[in-house]
Amino acid sequence: MAVKLGILAICIAIMSTLLIFSTSATDTAAIRVRQILGQPGDTVTVAMLLDSNPGIAGLSLKVTYDESRLFIDNQNAVNRGLALPFLSYIGVNEKSYNNNPFTVLWYGTMNDTTTGVLLNVTFTILDGAPAGAAYVNVICTLGDAVNLKEEYVPISVTQGGVTISHDDNYINQDPISPIPTQPKTPGNTTAETPSAHSQTSALDKNIQYIDIDTLPSSIQQVVADNKAFIVSGEQIGEKTKISVPYLSANGKTSNSLVVYKVEQDGKTEIIKQCFYNRGEGTVDFLGTIGDLYFVGTNHVVFIDVAPDAWYYEAVTFTAARNVFIGVGENRFAPSTSITRGMFITALANLDGADISVYIDSPFSDTDIKAWYGPYIAWAKELDIINEGILTGYKPGNFNPGDNITREQMAVMFANYISAKRLMLPEKEVEAFSDIEQASDWAKDAIHAMRRYSIISGMGGNRYNPASTATRVEVAQIFCNLINAMIG
Repeated sequence: MAVKLGILAICIAIMSTLLIFSTSATDTAAIRVRQILGQPGDTVTVAMLLDSNPGIAGLSLKVTYDESRLFIDNQNAVNRGLALPFLSYIGVNEKSYNNNPFTVLWYGTMNDTTTGVLLNVTFTILDGAPAGAAYVNVICTLGDAVNLKEEYVPISVTQGGVTISHDDNYINQDPISPIPTQPKTPGNTTAETPSAHSQTSALDKNIQYIDIDTLPSSIQQVVADNKAFIVSGEQIGEKTKISVPYLSANGKTSNSLVVYKVEQDGKTEIIKQCFYNRGEGTVDFLGTIGDLYFVGTNHVVFIDVAPDAWYYEAVTFTAARNVFIGVGENRFAPSTSITRGMFITALANLDGADISVYIDSPFSDTDIKAWYGPYIAWAKELDIINEGILTGYKPGNFNPGDNITREQMAVMFANYISAKRLMLPEKEVEAFSDIEQASDWAKDAIHAMRRYSIISGMGGNRYNPASTATRVEVAQIFCNLINAMIG
């Protein structure tokens, strides 16, 4: 018993040291993952470098990696580097070193500003690893704040095999999509014509792949190794459905496949309405005939969204399209109820709305300078927010911080579809068993969303109209809407 208590005391002391000294940092440390060289079957070491250090007294890192391309086969595959020599290295969690993710831990009693290699992790590249980009994601879970981005091991297919390209420089993003997302191009706030999307795909049209050498140098840098293409044919409606042949890397990353539109000045915009059609082997999206596009990835990882969670695909799908973003500190807060302000912001993101034109708030309780302010002004102008949704609120108020109810959400979705004149596929469905519990102003919208296969019930053919919606539930509904819009 004395031995056990002694061990417990040591553990408490270590964790106390971590918590005490973690507050002493005056800046944010930064870690990069160095790009590596290898081929299928090779072992490759990813060096995680501490390239700035305001003074670290303790650190715990969680490492996640792409199991479809990489694996770790023994305890010795994880070793500390030479950085932070004064810190004691507790090492890898022995119960999870060969799991995904795994954690490593340091602790100490003083600060130092040493930089260099913090951690070396040796992976084996799987034989036949699919084309794409294998990621290694590092998150600081305890101790000093560390600014980390997801890093990638670049992989390309050559004559049926897999090679990993080599570059001594550091990389900060997926080389399949080697550019940061630029501010999105403002979209029209109203549609002049119904968005009757063409059901004739680009496979039946003329996909013209562009020789990158013929493009301006600024655009060449943007497109890089991706195949840029222009689709010719007849534009039907505001947007045309386009299907481009594409072999996805694997199911886990297909949600992160997105289409980039390249503007004349080289800036890019992620096309929100796009998805990978695995059955057809195509990327389908709503676009404009004659514009320049390429397919890339925008893989977003949240530390509180596990890969085996039922909502993982919905969250990564919407995050990749910049429809939903996290709540800070690389978290998504999946079970948190979504507020009315959050919902309207996500809907405007999906639309690509130009919110810069809104300088006055239509509601007395909504500050136009708040992060949600111009988005709510946009929604009010399009009549997405109408008097029915405001029933029960003080006149002139929107209550952006209130959690949105499922019936309010259904009406806002229905109003958006009406405002944009979207023509979505419908099917015959039965009414929810608790539809009579919904407010009169919400019943038609709830049933319409079910006909469009956008909103489903909560089990037992119930909708629970008065209950609040969580962030992951809404993320799934946005996925359903995007798929319905593409058709």
